[in-house]
Amino acid sequence: DYLNDINTGREVTRFPTVVFKVFIDGNLAGESPVMRSSQWAWSFHIPIPPGSRIINLVATGGGVNSVYDYADWVDAGFIKKHASAE
Repeated sequence: DYLNDINTGREVTRFPTVVFKVFIDGNLAGESPVMRSSQWAWSFHIPIPPGSRIINLVATGGGVNSVYDYADWVDAGFIKKHASAE
């Protein structure tokens, strides 16, 4: 988004497209729509099955195949919910 503040960057930021994907143990668990510059970040709410071993966060081109495709998993994190004591 910082490129939008630069005159020459405004032209460049219309090209990037990316898709964010979450894989759990090699299986696709969630996928964003095609994302472009200046869009709000996409949030995933994916339950992690018990016994899962590997989580992969992947970003791929969104189909335009631009050299300006950049992606960032900003503030990626996990929330572990504890079972209630009932």
